[in-house]
Amino acid sequence: MEINNSVLSLNESDTPKAERAFAKIYQGNLSIRDSQLNVENAIESFFEVTSGTNININIENTVGKSNTSTFLDISGGSKVNVELVNSQFSGGISGAWDLFEEKEQFDLDLMLTNSNLSSKVLFHNSQLLPYSRSTTKYLIENINLVAKNSNLSGVGRLLKNEEGNYDDIFNVTLETSNWNLNGYLPKF
Repeated sequence: MEINNSVLSLNESDTPKAERAFAKIYQGNLSIRDSQLNVENAIESFFEVTSGTNININIENTVGKSNTSTFLDISGGSKVNVELVNSQFSGGISGAWDLFEEKEQFDLDLMLTNSNLSSKVLFHNSQLLPYSRSTTKYLIENINLVAKNSNLSGVGRLLKNEEGNYDDIFNVTLETSNWNLNGYLPKF
């Protein structure tokens, strides 16, 4: 799907209560260029990836205005590549786990160039109902973050496995960039 040179607005009255995201992505690519997304009070996140692998989201010269808490919502079992170029969004990255498989994993490659991404909690993961870890032994989040001439704001909160350990790989590269932790140390 491509969106170019557009202004897209959603108000709370425009969307059914069941809709959680501006765009749900199951497979393929999403490209947004030279656009503005206004989703005040309308949804929980800009983008939602519910399953699938090799999903690419490329956003250039775009501003996302919202009071939502989430920029990208990823369900476990996904491989997602996100690139923000000359763009600005509020909201963090959220992962949700079904906790039914022995090993659950999601992979995120996030590259920011001349961009801003801010939220109180920049990376957050939660468990979907029922909160059962009876079969899930490994919760693995592979997050690769590269920021060039960009600004990040927010803390990270990832999930521990059943033994209380983190199985995550979190690689961060900041090139002439800032990451404001809002006075908190990251919880990785």
